[in-house]
Amino acid sequence: RNILRMAEKLVSPTRPDPAVRLAPGLDRQDTDGGQVSPLGRSKSGADRKQPPNNPTLQTLHGQGFYQEFFDDHFDASRYANNIIQGTSIANCLQKLSEGIQQLDSELRVQVVENHHDLLVQATSMEKLEAVLLLITTRVDALHKSSERIRDKLDKPYTKLVTRTQQLARLQAACEILRRTTRFLYLNGRLREQARAGTRELAKVAHTLAEIDALAEEADLSGIDVVDSERPRIQELRESVHRQGAAMLLQGIETANATQTVTALQVFRNLEKLAPQVEELYQNRLAHVRAAVDDAFAPAAFEPTIDKASKSTITPAFRAMLWTRVESLLHSLSTILIQILHLHKTLAKKRDAAQARFCDLTARPDIYVDFVHDASDVLATQLQLVAKEQPLLRRGLEAEYPKLLRQLADFWTRIVTAAGPDFTEKTQATLFQALRTSFATFETAYMGASLARMFDHVNASFPDGSQTPPAPEEMTSLCKTISRELEAAQLDAEFGVVMARNVTKTIKLVSVRCEGMRATERAAVVITRGCTEAMARNIALVNCMSQLRTGMNDVTTSLPKLAPSAAQAVVSSLESLDVLLTDILDGIFDAATAQLESTIASMHAENFGGTAAHDPRDEPDQTCSPYVMVLQAQIGNLDSEILARFFSNLEINARVQQLMQRLMRAFVRHTTLLASLSETAKLRLAADMAQIELAIGQLQRYCSKRVSDLGEDYHALRSLRPLLFMDLDTLPSNPSLGSSLPWSVVLHHLFSRSPAIKPPHVLRGWSPEQYVAWLGEHSEREALAAIAGALDTYLTTVKARGEQKFAPSYAVMRTLLQRALPADPAPLT
Repeated sequence: RNILRMAEKLVSPTRPDPAVRLAPGLDRQDTDGGQVSPLGRSKSGADRKQPPNNPTLQTLHGQGFYQEFFDDHFDASRYANNIIQGTSIANCLQKLSEGIQQLDSELRVQVVENHHDLLVQATSMEKLEAVLLLITTRVDALHKSSERIRDKLDKPYTKLVTRTQQLARLQAACEILRRTTRFLYLNGRLREQARAGTRELAKVAHTLAEIDALAEEADLSGIDVVDSERPRIQELRESVHRQGAAMLLQGIETANATQTVTALQVFRNLEKLAPQVEELYQNRLAHVRAAVDDAFAPAAFEPTIDKASKSTITPAFRAMLWTRVESLLHSLSTILIQILHLHKTLAKKRDAAQARFCDLTARPDIYVDFVHDASDVLATQLQLVAKEQPLLRRGLEAEYPKLLRQLADFWTRIVTAAGPDFTEKTQATLFQALRTSFATFETAYMGASLARMFDHVNASFPDGSQTPPAPEEMTSLCKTISRELEAAQLDAEFGVVMARNVTKTIKLVSVRCEGMRATERAAVVITRGCTEAMARNIALVNCMSQLRTGMNDVTTSLPKLAPSAAQAVVSSLESLDVLLTDILDGIFDAATAQLESTIASMHAENFGGTAAHDPRDEPDQTCSPYVMVLQAQIGNLDSEILARFFSNLEINARVQQLMQRLMRAFVRHTTLLASLSETAKLRLAADMAQIELAIGQLQRYCSKRVSDLGEDYHALRSLRPLLFMDLDTLPSNPSLGSSLPWSVVLHHLFSRSPAIKPPHVLRGWSPEQYVAWLGEHSEREALAAIAGALDTYLTTVKARGEQKFAPSYAVMRTLLQRALPADPAPLT
């Protein structure tokens, strides 16, 4: 195997780089990164698997007998054992001898062929040994030089370190001596200040703070002169802390600004201002808790409770309850004023760095924080009291407005003590925080208040009943609501909450009225008399009107009620207004439609020709039949319907509108009558007088007389002379365009010239339809319709080839031009 390795090295195609000189036995890196052995064979796994390049070695490698020798893991012992166990030992030895001979022959050949390279390798090794010897000699010389230099530097360095340590110790000793001297000086000054008592308490605290700062800067423990004074200094520190705490407490209790400032300065000097203020803060909160427990202690109420009926609130119990509540509020005001005094002092006092004391604590706004925390404590304690003492809880719930009144008086004292240091908004916010402590009692009271108002409504509107309540019952309900709102005047927030209850009550009334309202047709049919359904709706209107009037009076009579609460109550009446308006609109729309239909029936009368009815022919009749029907209907409306309304406020505007519409409808229908004879004109004049009288019956339900109804009344009055006016004098009438609208005059002129068809005839409408159209359109649109009728007449005349127009045509054209003199828009 060794021969194989030597042969592989010699026959290897890889030649060493002449520039690389390797010492004997040293490995080098091949091009593939694997190490090369002294024999030149690569140790990488990839090279070992490749067959040899030499023909002789390839021949041996190709023979299966010699392949095992090429393996890097060849084991000679195992190979010998395998041969011994075989039966052809002589044959194996022969093959081995032949192989060795071939290798020896190949080695000689390779040595002869590569003798130059082998000589170069041998010469390189000798040179390498000479270089290594030179380097070793110089390294030894360098080592000896460094040892000599080390010896020269070591002694001065050691001496320098020693002297430095000595100097540092001397400086530390001097610093300790200096601080000890300072300690002795401060200790002596402390003795002198301590002899002065409380007058120099702040200075004593400042000196103690200096001693503490000195102790923090350096450790003076173990020095006898210092250690001997420390117990006395600690005792003095505790004494100063006790005296400062007592002085601070006494200062806020007596509102002594000097004591408070001195005590705060003591703790500022001791660097304990924040902890001490927090301790005092918690102490006052504990006093609040104790005040509630003491005020509502069960033992205090025990003698006032009725033994026979422990659930009954006796007068003695009520008196004791409010005495205790007053005592509690007095204690709370005392504590809050103390905290307020502390807050003001902390805000004004500054230290040497001009920093406010309040900014050096954890509570810059200690007063605001205390009110919120005290409110939480108060709420917690009151909940416990209410849970453990039901009788006391009932007493506070039943008379919560009185509790709120006392709370408001209590807060007034606090606001007075606070002065201008806090804004009104801040004080209001703090009061609301304090007021929430009693939220349990307020909620219960509001529930009871709502139940009282609901009970009144339920009694006025029994289930299953269709009889509306009398207005007196609504007056009584208003009084109940007034009492509830009167108790809520003390506080704006309480007033808003109470207003919500009133709103719910009014909505309940609205719902009950809506459920009782008659919706069948009989409720809006105007017949002789008044139907039961309409009477019920009118009674509901009276009921809602009385409630609305009463509620407006209530809000007006309570000037101290919060504006937002009053506005909420007034806004809640809108639900009543919607229902009330709906009922009244139904009644008056039906009445208006009936009366206008009766007026429109004049077109069924005979107003043309000589055979027209003359009321003078029948002495008992002073007007036309349709007017008599109208008078009867207005009388029925007056006595059977309008008279049932208790208040004219609800129907005032509607009655006035009804009167105006009746006069307007009469004027328009009268102008649409065609071919009026002189007798018919006299008859219409009589009808006008009777209609004016009939309409006048309704004026007692509105705030205006008939003569005060404006344009419609003047048009009715001016219509009578218009009927008898000649065409020649008509354009000069001063009433045209003022009391008599242009459209009214023009419509009347159609009746004087039957050849000219009015607009409604051209359109195929009935007079009633045309009057309804006029009511929905403007005066200009009416004039446009008239102009269209005149244009149609003109076209017809021209188509017939006629040379003469109707007598009134020229007058109508003239009036139409006067009605629209500056209107450039064409009439269509």
